[in-house]
Amino acid sequence: MKDQDTEIKTYGSVDLEERWGSDEDIARRARVSTGSENKGRLKDRRLLRTLIENDHGSPLELAGIVYRLRMPLYLVAQMQRHRMASYSQRSGRYVEMALTFHRPHTWRKQGDSNRQVSGGPIGDQVSATNLFADAIAEATHAYTRLLEMGVSREQARTILPQCTETELYAQFNLRSLMNFLRLRTAPDAQGEMRMYANAIEMIFATQFPLTYQIYRLAQSVDADLAYNRRELWHSGIVDIENGEGA
Repeated sequence: MKDQDTEIKTYGSVDLEERWGSDEDIARRARVSTGSENKGRLKDRRLLRTLIENDHGSPLELAGIVYRLRMPLYLVAQMQRHRMASYSQRSGRYVEMALTFHRPHTWRKQGDSNRQVSGGPIGDQVSATNLFADAIAEATHAYTRLLEMGVSREQARTILPQCTETELYAQFNLRSLMNFLRLRTAPDAQGEMRMYANAIEMIFATQFPLTYQIYRLAQSVDADLAYNRRELWHSGIVDIENGEGA
């Protein structure tokens, strides 16, 4: 077996696979609790606002989207932390892994104020890219050699790095989708994850325009509330440190 061709890129893809339900379906299904009938688009918008504003989320679980994604393994791990979604992913036990890898568009420094996030770009981008490419070449060569030696796919894949691309379907109901977007489009989310989250959000916007409008309004309101919440937390901590909360 000769070494497979290696591809390195900075982004995969996000595509709409299927949508189930609609804005109108969400409103209609929500009204079953009161036994009322459909009342038109304006009333639907007001009902959706009430559902989201008051976190009456169960009707939002009755509609959703299936996405088809190509993304690196380390981002799949982040996505699958959202346990309300359902996934089906390509298995490296059944098929050989495609030797496609994702390199960050820009190498960033560790963040100064938050240990979890990165900051601005490092100075020597070229050396970092060369080091990355060398490591990929070593890993792909070892992977193909192990397969050639007769090692099983499920074991040979263990040498491949976390930036290896995989393909999966992810099914979100709208309640869990909005929670995912709230977290993964936030400024402190990893930049590479935000690229995918933004693409996922745009599909949401086209498929459920009324619900999406209310979701964006809720995000704007939450941003203002978050600022006030931080101020209240800060003042409360100051009181405790001064002994007033003891």
